[in-house]
Amino acid sequence: MNATTNFTVKSLRANKVRTLVTIAGVALAAALLTAVLTTYASLNDFLYRNEAALAGTWMACVEADDSSVLDERITGAQADPQVSGTAIMRDIGFAELTADQQDTQGTYLAIRSIEGDVGDICGIEPSEGRLPESDREIMLFATWNDYGGVSLGDTVTFNVGQRVARLAPGEEGSMSAGTMSASWGVQEEAHESEITDGAPLNSSMGVLEADIDGGIFNEEVTNTEERTYTVVGFYDRPGYALSTAAGMVGVTAGGAASDAFTDVFLTLNDVANTQQVEEATEALFPDEHVVLHTAMLRYMGVSSDSSIWATFYGLVVVLAAVIVLACVSLIFNAFNISVAERIKQFGLLSSVGASRRQLRRAVVLEGAIVAVIGIPCGLLIGLAGCAATFAALGPAISQLAGSGEVAFRVAVNGWVLAAASVLTFVTVLVSVWIPAKRASRTNIIDSLRAASGSRVSKRGA
Repeated sequence: MNATTNFTVKSLRANKVRTLVTIAGVALAAALLTAVLTTYASLNDFLYRNEAALAGTWMACVEADDSSVLDERITGAQADPQVSGTAIMRDIGFAELTADQQDTQGTYLAIRSIEGDVGDICGIEPSEGRLPESDREIMLFATWNDYGGVSLGDTVTFNVGQRVARLAPGEEGSMSAGTMSASWGVQEEAHESEITDGAPLNSSMGVLEADIDGGIFNEEVTNTEERTYTVVGFYDRPGYALSTAAGMVGVTAGGAASDAFTDVFLTLNDVANTQQVEEATEALFPDEHVVLHTAMLRYMGVSSDSSIWATFYGLVVVLAAVIVLACVSLIFNAFNISVAERIKQFGLLSSVGASRRQLRRAVVLEGAIVAVIGIPCGLLIGLAGCAATFAALGPAISQLAGSGEVAFRVAVNGWVLAAASVLTFVTVLVSVWIPAKRASRTNIIDSLRAASGSRVSKRGA
């Protein structure tokens, strides 16, 4: 330990109260910065987990009518190193419902088969029971249990067929129909399908009722066959993959025709924005319609639409700036008083050969020692404060966001702790710089006179 370090350590020990107050100021700065940044990180984490629970973690969805061609591309995509996961849903058919059932279940029961990791990727998780494992098993929306009198283990029989467009009486021609509207945090470009008399309708297309929608087509279910399923589960979160424009989905496994309408859900690696996601998906599935999960992409930080998060960034920056300025004032005053009280010591050091650089280094070193002690304490205090706050307010925040099942919790993030530490350390250095320069410019003669005058005053007293 050199003389400068020894002098600094002794000064800190000799003025314990002032040292503790300064450490408390540094800890306060670190705690406040940690709280602000951790709140931001926790909010992003909550929104991500909420979206994953509701709609899954898929990043892009490919919609295609010809499964025979699509199967080869799916195999190629699953072998591609950029694709981290796939899940597939195919149309089986549409079950006709009674008028009473339509009041609670929608116009049809759209029966779709599942393949792959539909739990994580599509957010398809049973609230009761399990996922189906064969084409003889089915999982239904929870309203079938609540209002339809259906329980686990029951067998249900439906007349299942294919929806077909029919011209309304007195009408002729064709029309375009868009696919399912983007209402689940997804983004899709205009994708129109030409509808003619007798054209098949898939699960992405809404129900055609000329008297209601003002179009020229109605529809009917054709080629029906009786199918019996065993109910093995219910779900109560109808996310994007489980909600069609024709009604809620009944989930089974297998049994789809070769030309069935198919959705392929993908998660990708090494993408930085939505354009890269779209380009990568189109390269794997050329000429197919691609839907982007914009909400999930935004929470993952790979969205090109940064307007919402730019607002959050702005709020965080403003709050961090206010905290830094306030703490600079507090810490500066502590070091300024410390230097003023020890100006005679700096003069004496200068008289025995200490350079200005050494005097400045002594004050900066004092700030560094205080920061090394205060910053870890502040990080712990900030995290503890967030944990206590979120424990009290988390349930209310979850309910406000419409997700009582996903808890609002503290997200301990490495970059948050690093950023808070760096900002606090910079705050200390800025605060100590002016007092350090003042100490380095101490006049030897004035310091000695002050010391002599202080001794005379004490003797007179």
